[in-house]
Amino acid sequence: MRVLYLSRLVFESQKANVYNTVRTCEALARAGAEVTLVSSDAGASTREQLKAFRDHYHLDDSFKILSLQGISNRTRNSKLAVLLSNLELIAVAIRKRGECDCIYVRDARVAPAGIFCAWILRKPVFFEAHAVLVGTRNKFLGDTLARASRGVIAITHALAEYFRTLNQNTIVSYCAAAEPERFARITQPKAQLREQLNLPQEKFILCYTGNLVRTGNNDPYGIEDIIAAMPYLPPDTVFIGVGKFVDETKELEEFATTLGVTDRVRFLPWVSKDKVAEYLLAADMLLIPSAGARMGNAPTKMFDYMVSGVPIVAANTVPIREVLTDKKTALLVEYKKPEAWAEAVTTFRHDAVLRYSIVMRAKEEGGQYTWDNRGTEILTFLNSLI
Repeated sequence: MRVLYLSRLVFESQKANVYNTVRTCEALARAGAEVTLVSSDAGASTREQLKAFRDHYHLDDSFKILSLQGISNRTRNSKLAVLLSNLELIAVAIRKRGECDCIYVRDARVAPAGIFCAWILRKPVFFEAHAVLVGTRNKFLGDTLARASRGVIAITHALAEYFRTLNQNTIVSYCAAAEPERFARITQPKAQLREQLNLPQEKFILCYTGNLVRTGNNDPYGIEDIIAAMPYLPPDTVFIGVGKFVDETKELEEFATTLGVTDRVRFLPWVSKDKVAEYLLAADMLLIPSAGARMGNAPTKMFDYMVSGVPIVAANTVPIREVLTDKKTALLVEYKKPEAWAEAVTTFRHDAVLRYSIVMRAKEEGGQYTWDNRGTEILTFLNSLI
């Protein structure tokens, strides 16, 4: 199976969508596919830059990367950039139509290119759907791409229910995986990690890593719900949010000030994935906010959190409870109620037996979510429809 993966990934951004895409490409290649990842927006273009990109993510050479560096990279008009990107990706698809068996698209912004490949080039197109987009134009493009595709890979069961109304050939494959090896490499005790990361030694640390402000559909990520719970928790409890870009957390910091918990809420700069594990192991508890609570908003950090060995308190949303089970692998809360967050944190903190049983169950179940499993299930799906 020869797969041409069309994207607008900005490699140098090091965001979760870049990481999850390249890991999926690698997993598909390990499962037996020939994969070429094409990006119109990739920052890495020279052989040296691409090697540095692979080295950064510890990628092997099992799949190819084609960085276009076209005109779309040289315009600051976002709508024009998207249009030009689609034209550039269409040109690649035309040129390589005889070298691939199918086209793979994840980003609905390149829906026009995917639709062109399906309708004009008559190539099997597969759409990895991450959301039901908001806005008339965006939703129309996403829905049309789903209808035009040979098959849809939805990242949650709730999302799959929607896309099956558009395309019966829809499966579910969660968009991330657990990587227990990241935690196995860390041998320092918690106190030493806190010293290295400049975190308070004597505090009870609640931690979250990732997007702090808005989801891809521009919904509030839900950090404000956690801040609202801080006044209900003992004074020695602090919340550390890792993932800040410039001054984007200004409103959250102002909210903490109005509640009188400024000294107990800290937002730290975004760090690379290799560094995230250190913050997780330095914490006493990991929190997962609602992430917009839409049917496709499944926080990718769930899987690594599960195998970290640190207890999880998470928002009780549809996509989150597809992976986490209340009182078995996490404590799930009514996330709009500050008292509920505080009650769950307090329960975990004072019930060592419950904490141990949930952590062990989470590690066991989390270990089942692997990139190789994802690559195999997606490739099996592709093969079944071609």
